Amino acid sequence: ETTFEFVIHILETDFQLSGEMAEHIALTAHEEGSAVVVVRPKEQARTLILLAQMHARSAGFPLKFSMEPAP
Repeated sequence: ETTFEFVIHILETDFQLSGEMAEHIALTAHEEGSAVVVVRPKEQARTLILLAQMHARSAGFPLKFSMEPAP
């Protein structure tokens, strides 16, 4: 299981979010099962997801991100 602290770390470092925003997103994901992290152009989103998932795997966490089209 991925720790809350690690999720916040990934959101702050890989997605460059503020601590406050990272905490809000992590809490939303914890309570609801998922949360929107950022909205970015397709290739930039894909790169961010790959980077974050690589960091999670290398730290031994099963954290997952996905990409969806904007509404």
